[in-house]
Amino acid sequence: MDITVLAGAVIAWLQHLGDAARFSNGQRRGARIVLSSAFHETAGYYADLHAGAVKDPGREHRIAHLWDQAAIHAEAFSPTIATRLGPKSRYWREGAAWSDEQIAAAKIQLGAVRRDANFSLIRR
Repeated sequence: MDITVLAGAVIAWLQHLGDAARFSNGQRRGARIVLSSAFHETAGYYADLHAGAVKDPGREHRIAHLWDQAAIHAEAFSPTIATRLGPKSRYWREGAAWSDEQIAAAKIQLGAVRRDANFSLIRR
């Protein structure tokens, strides 16, 4: 193995350990709670729509706010995840009117976002 590759791997691992130790369990739990609130409110809204409810711009605005809060909490732990949660908020602010292609391109599918964000917030 090339010494440069090995040194890079060691440095990456040390940074990973430093990041994992930098945040308390309480901080990570708080971020997961905010993410959970956004997820459950969104899933509940989708269930209501599926059951025949009409679109509710006020509720969509609240959902956008929750996803924005989740993005803010995720910034410290994973800028990559925060970057995905920001467009999720924008999607809801814009009336949830994006096409399936736009949603896929932004990588903001509900289940995938929750899974990836939770994975980033679990203490390693």
